[in-house]
Amino acid sequence: MLRKKIHVSTLVLTGLYNIVLGLLSIRRPISFITILYYSLSIGLPILGLYQMVSAYFSKNVKRYKYASIIDGLAIFIAGIVVYRHPRDVLSITPLVLGIYGILKALICFFNFYVYYTDRLKGQLFILLEAIIYFIISLLLIINPIYPASLVLYVLGIYFITYGIVQLGNAFQALFPNRRKHKIKMTMPIFMNFLMPQKLVYYINRVLNEQGAKSEVLTSYKENQSYDMEILIHLGVQGFDSVGHVDVAFGNIVISYGCHDHHNTKFGGALGDGVIHFNEKSKYLNFVINERNKQLIGFGISLTESQKRKIKETLLDMASRFEDWNTDYDKREMGLPYLGECRNYASLLSKFCRTKFFKFTSGQFKTYFIMTTNCVLLVDTLLGKSGVDLLKINGIVTPGAYCEFLNNEFSLAHSNVVSRRVYTASDVVITEDPMVDVIHDMHSPLDFINDYIFKDVDV
Repeated sequence: MLRKKIHVSTLVLTGLYNIVLGLLSIRRPISFITILYYSLSIGLPILGLYQMVSAYFSKNVKRYKYASIIDGLAIFIAGIVVYRHPRDVLSITPLVLGIYGILKALICFFNFYVYYTDRLKGQLFILLEAIIYFIISLLLIINPIYPASLVLYVLGIYFITYGIVQLGNAFQALFPNRRKHKIKMTMPIFMNFLMPQKLVYYINRVLNEQGAKSEVLTSYKENQSYDMEILIHLGVQGFDSVGHVDVAFGNIVISYGCHDHHNTKFGGALGDGVIHFNEKSKYLNFVINERNKQLIGFGISLTESQKRKIKETLLDMASRFEDWNTDYDKREMGLPYLGECRNYASLLSKFCRTKFFKFTSGQFKTYFIMTTNCVLLVDTLLGKSGVDLLKINGIVTPGAYCEFLNNEFSLAHSNVVSRRVYTASDVVITEDPMVDVIHDMHSPLDFINDYIFKDVDV
């Protein structure tokens, strides 16, 4: 009860704070800047000190402890810089926003390229969005005075909307039997990228303090079972720090990514879209023990109607699959192959006997890390269940999805009914015949009908 009161109070206070900030940004820009200045110059040092002290006295692994201390120090220094040099910070803000906008414009241009190459609908809208971002951002960099009012107006709308959503979450937590709200919002994109790393530090701290018992981070809503599970991968190095998302139905895991390393661009950020199927216990063992990651699983409860819609979507995807073999598979079959078979897909095939497919057409034919990625595929399926993630500017990240699912789990009547942390101690490898069934799969359509949704008619 106390935890619920704290959760609701925090939502109400931050919601009201964001609404006030938004109104001031639109109507009283000077007051908005003043309040924001004091909030950052006081709040950031306090937050930084708290994180450093907490990390120092925690029983965490040294490398995670030091990383958390460095993060806290950076936050503390940022607050001091804001306090001591407010004019300098204010003067470079348009430049920072402009650079940020240019990056988002580039992402939109890449997304347009994917849509154009795969002949998807919505190309013109994405191109127009990219051009608008680019022009406004360029004006902010070259001559920041003229577009400043527009930026403040947009910021105001964002703060107000986010505050209303937080108040809606508080209302839902207080009155769970009322009609569910439908508006969802995520954190800004740069915070979404930091979310997986923050969760890694948090999980390791708790597990070390509790004697490596993952049960302390596992929760289930009473008398509710789940029909599908969203698996969030957590890591701290390279692309692992961005995170990854899979979907599991029973003992079958479905994953999407850029796994053909012979056909990638920009370090794996763009390439052929590859989907693969795995038996769950072997896959978890590979991800946790071989790849040194952690997983958070969110269980989703579905009605029969929702299962039927998800099955229809998955069957539509499967109608566009074609077989694809890794270098390891080709070597095992006596076919010509390249390299030493040490890339991710080959290792996955070796340890898990994974079945891979490529998309022949349509959405997901081309993978792009910022849009047409693992999160979009899972959300395309999950959206059919009525649990929708609001994709700001078409950009979706594992961090955004994790934050969204975590918030949904805190609501009484959401589809998210469980949250489980998987560690090495939770992995029990079983001799499941599903491993052979998946490896010998010839028709993905039959496999979906016979093993994933065998009791669901469409």
